[in-house]
Amino acid sequence: MRMPSRLPLARSAAALPLTVALAVFTALAVLGISLTPAHASGVPICSSAPVEAAPNFPPAQLDHTEGPLTTPLQATLTGWKPGTQVSFHLDMADPRTGALRVLTPYVLGAPNPADGLYIPTGVVASDGTIISASFQAPVIVCDDSSTTPEVFFDSRLAGAKLYVVAVGDHGQVSAPATFTYLASLQGKIDGLSPEFHDAPVGSTLIVSVSGWEPNEVITLTLSDQILKDPYNNNLPPFATTLPITVTTDSQGAFSTTFAIPATLPWGHDAVLSATGVGPHFGALTWEAEFVLLPATAPTFRVGSEIVTPGSRVTVTGDYWNPGEAVTLEYCRDGLHDGDQYAWPHCIHGSEQELGTAIVDATGHLSQQVTIPANARLGIITIEPRIAQAPRLGARGVAVRIVSHPPTWTELHPRWTAALAVGGVLLMLLTPVGLVAVLSRRRDSSPAEAMAD
Repeated sequence: MRMPSRLPLARSAAALPLTVALAVFTALAVLGISLTPAHASGVPICSSAPVEAAPNFPPAQLDHTEGPLTTPLQATLTGWKPGTQVSFHLDMADPRTGALRVLTPYVLGAPNPADGLYIPTGVVASDGTIISASFQAPVIVCDDSSTTPEVFFDSRLAGAKLYVVAVGDHGQVSAPATFTYLASLQGKIDGLSPEFHDAPVGSTLIVSVSGWEPNEVITLTLSDQILKDPYNNNLPPFATTLPITVTTDSQGAFSTTFAIPATLPWGHDAVLSATGVGPHFGALTWEAEFVLLPATAPTFRVGSEIVTPGSRVTVTGDYWNPGEAVTLEYCRDGLHDGDQYAWPHCIHGSEQELGTAIVDATGHLSQQVTIPANARLGIITIEPRIAQAPRLGARGVAVRIVSHPPTWTELHPRWTAALAVGGVLLMLLTPVGLVAVLSRRRDSSPAEAMAD
């Protein structure tokens, strides 16, 4: 039901190396996925299919004969013997000979992920008909370099053909029914950050997608991919946004703005979906994933930057997600990840938890934490972290642990420095002032001196 997006953070097909052949299957609704090179029927994926060479029944009727990737499909057979068990093969044509090769041999029976891809169709009904379970025109890439020229099939190419063959348990074989792939849905989103392809809440995106049917009504929504994890302090998923609609032009394309609600929690993985249901292709969905950024960067402060082991210190911050649980932790100086996160952030695994702060309704957090009594002396980092998006949390604060209660000068180094500078200036200016006065007295006339 979903089209893979071209964006770097969008879902993509997974490659399955099968000896010298490569088969890729994604975006299938009721189909299973196998990592094994052969199906339970014994027919290897991408292999030759001699049984398809001698059809003895008419082809199945497909509800769609052309469309982009993931077009919903159903195959209908008529005139078959009641009670016949039927499996379906999805085949390709050998570019050298035209002979069909089995891409995904489907069998009947209970679903078994180890069996490969399947359509559980049952048996032929008493009226001689059978309708397959709904499936989608899959992403299939088959490259067999053992032949010359190479056998290559790529359903991502416009004009590629998929052949559906029904095989019965008593030697029945249908002629191939042909489905022709049209150009896939192609889309882009303007307004995402160029580095991480994310967007702040409250911002507006420009969504453009082509490959639909002309004058088709498209529905756009934004949903959350965060799943509530009892082991993490993350917020529950936000509700899918209210749909907005747009109509494609005569070429089957649209471009429209999409405003991300400012009330959504930042740090969540969002999915922008565009869905249309047309008379020719049926239901198709294009989608792209990105991370929601905060509209205003969250802040984090520590009440004292010099503490002793076992002492308590107050940490505060603003612009966090209301109701979110923020983990407070510390790590020794030097245990920071300078690649993924800008210092100071603790390397995952080096941190020690100090407590949890619950953000209030205004986005403010305030929590007292206790420095461990066995904390080593020196510089540490106290940092906040949210489970779902540590990269987006505020930077940590460097704190120095000392063995004695901090003095006034240690707690207020800036004031100490300012007072020291002021004292030096006073000492320098006082002699200069006296010299100037005495010099003026010597240079003045007796009357001026008496007047002074």
